[in-house]
Amino acid sequence: MADPPLRLFVAVELPQHVRGALEASIERLRSSLGGGYRWVRPEAVHLTLRFLGDVERERVEELAAALEAAVGPLPAFELRLDGTGVFPNARKPSVVWAGLGGESAALVRLVAAVGTATAGVGEPAESRPYVPHLTLGRVRDRLSARDAEALAASLHELTFQATAPFRVDGVSLMRSEIGPGGARYTRLAYAPLG
Repeated sequence: MADPPLRLFVAVELPQHVRGALEASIERLRSSLGGGYRWVRPEAVHLTLRFLGDVERERVEELAAALEAAVGPLPAFELRLDGTGVFPNARKPSVVWAGLGGESAALVRLVAAVGTATAGVGEPAESRPYVPHLTLGRVRDRLSARDAEALAASLHELTFQATAPFRVDGVSLMRSEIGPGGARYTRLAYAPLG
């Protein structure tokens, strides 16, 4: 019997100072908003570049090599935490996120290179436009209009101005395992930039 496929994605892992800033923000939101949310563990926050879904184990090395070849020529660049928001909209929020600023054109090139690499090994192209964000939490149930307004007000008060920029110098091929304590992520391969 064949091994079950692995649930994979490609991401930028965040440095500790960024995770610390996000942890403080998540705690502020948790204390001001109360229940009704499933907050992400700070150590699990990452910048997803491409979600792959279920991939056969024997394709991991091929994917890793394709990523390395695609992103290797690109120079490293800097991003910073910048703003907050929700998906899909403020009236019916389901995902709470932190935004990113900095060298956004370089990020767009990196996402395109990752897309080319994964398409080159048979992964279907992503149909939705890429929106760079860091998921902080998810809304458990639909919020009342009043609770949605409280969420918007709490997000408006968050600021990341004191957080130093961070360098993006590689991408990771990550495995996601869903369990009772939430998702657990494991790096399977790393592809450096430049």
